[in-house]
Amino acid sequence: MPATPDEAMCATHPMTKALVACTRCGTFACGACGSGGLCPACRARQPTNPHAACYQCQAQTAVPVSFTWWGGALGPRIFSHVKCGSCGATYNGKTGQSNTRKIAIYLVVMNAIAIAAIVALNS
Repeated sequence: MPATPDEAMCATHPMTKALVACTRCGTFACGACGSGGLCPACRARQPTNPHAACYQCQAQTAVPVSFTWWGGALGPRIFSHVKCGSCGATYNGKTGQSNTRKIAIYLVVMNAIAIAAIVALNS
């Protein structure tokens, strides 16, 4: 953590001597405010959601999709499929990009496997 000048005071508590400087923005913080190396404002800005931001609205409110019509329970897990809590868009939670092309390929492959299995069983 960057050192603070002797006369630096906490940005949140102006009557308290600063002990650290925020590692992100450099704002001075007292011991209570500077926990984890970040000031309160930078801690509030950090995303708490482990998924990528939505490609449509940039919100970080995505939740995993557990079941879909196209992939059942397995497909969404394969593609890290998530749904944005703000705009409702579904996308890849790791990359933040649409899964539409991957889903189309998945459907073609799974249907080909199903048809091959039916043909093999009827032979």
